[in-house]
Amino acid sequence: MEESNLRLLYWNPGGIQQKLQKLRTVAQQQDIQVILLGETKLNPSTHVKLPNYHIYRRDEVTSQGAAYRGTAVLVRRDIVHQELDLPEYQTMRSIGIKTEAAGEELRIYAAYRPPGTPFCSSDVRTVMEGEISTIILPK
Repeated sequence: MEESNLRLLYWNPGGIQQKLQKLRTVAQQQDIQVILLGETKLNPSTHVKLPNYHIYRRDEVTSQGAAYRGTAVLVRRDIVHQELDLPEYQTMRSIGIKTEAAGEELRIYAAYRPPGTPFCSSDVRTVMEGEISTIILPK
């Protein structure tokens, strides 16, 4: 069986919009294939682009319309993948993809539990359901 490595980066930028150039530089220098972000703080109407990456976002806004929290997964265009349909969780925020590494299916999630919210083990059980190997990169 052919060995394959998948290069992942997890980062909690505390707001990504002003840090895209830094992310682009690190992704290129480190040959990153999948980027997982916590606390993106993006408004759904904000356009974000990183060349050569598909971007999947789960944005959140306050009742007043201010962007906060949010997660994202960026997948380099040469990586075969699909976005996962995600349920609503009790306290966790998450977004994920399904891909393949070393000949095995793999689910990868960017997960975020907002400060002050209790840990909810049922959220983790929901993510881990099934027979597919799963990686959760939490904040």
